[in-house]
Amino acid sequence: MNKTVILLIFLFFSCGENQLVLKKTDPNLNLRPKQATYKNDFYTGTIIELSKDNDTILKGKYKNGYKSEKWTSYYENGNIDTVNYYNNKYVITKKV
Repeated sequence: MNKTVILLIFLFFSCGENQLVLKKTDPNLNLRPKQATYKNDFYTGTIIELSKDNDTILKGKYKNGYKSEKWTSYYENGNIDTVNYYNNKYVITKKV
């Protein structure tokens, strides 16, 4: 199994019952400026963005279409770039 499949399986089982784990490139995902939707419903769940080498470069959560909880972006070498915490679309803390 490659790293992407393992990561997606782990994230899927880490989420609540009704939450999805999606790649940022999923064609059913619409990251609109105000609220994200998945298949025309406000999205709740985890989203990851992968590099061309299938390394995670962004991981975060949405709740009812708004960014929520911890969002982490990574450098290409795997080290953490920034960590932001959101409370329904507003950044409440930021760590670099």
